[in-house]
Amino acid sequence: PETTAARYLQRRYVIVDADPSADGDVGEPAAGDTWSTVHAEADPRLTDLVEASGLEDLYLIDADTGLVVYSVEKLPDFATSLDVGPYSGSLLAQAFRRVRDDPEAGVVSSDIAPYLPASGQPQGFVAAPVLDGDRLTSVIAARISLDEIDRIMIVGGDWEDVGFGATGETFLVGADGRMRSISRAFVED
Repeated sequence: PETTAARYLQRRYVIVDADPSADGDVGEPAAGDTWSTVHAEADPRLTDLVEASGLEDLYLIDADTGLVVYSVEKLPDFATSLDVGPYSGSLLAQAFRRVRDDPEAGVVSSDIAPYLPASGQPQGFVAAPVLDGDRLTSVIAARISLDEIDRIMIVGGDWEDVGFGATGETFLVGADGRMRSISRAFVED
């Protein structure tokens, strides 16, 4: 991070409190810190939303600076710039810039690829504009794991119950013609 505030957030919530068993729990907010006070109020609700929806993470990104100002999981991408730095070429950064460049397009999605902050596991992103009237203030983005995409695409293995019969299936294919989700034949075999 380049700014003092971003360095503080990285140190407080990513580096110092980094505990793999904590699963995103960053502990008590610092007394008198505005960001931490807002975080303490909003984070439990947003964490519940992420868990209930099967998402991996939820981000709030400042539209003007490209800084990740909120993340449920507080991985190393938290409090960094998506315009410059190690994650500026990531799928998250690409989705963010697509929304920032054309907010009227609404929700955008990314391809699925390994994402370094998530231990290199394949992830996809969806992003949408947050507007104050006509002004873009921020971008909200969600990270989705390949496991969740597979779960959705194979309908929990209940193909016949949802109308796919003995052999029907759905799978996700990228622009390069390669599969992005698992095949029913692979699961059944």
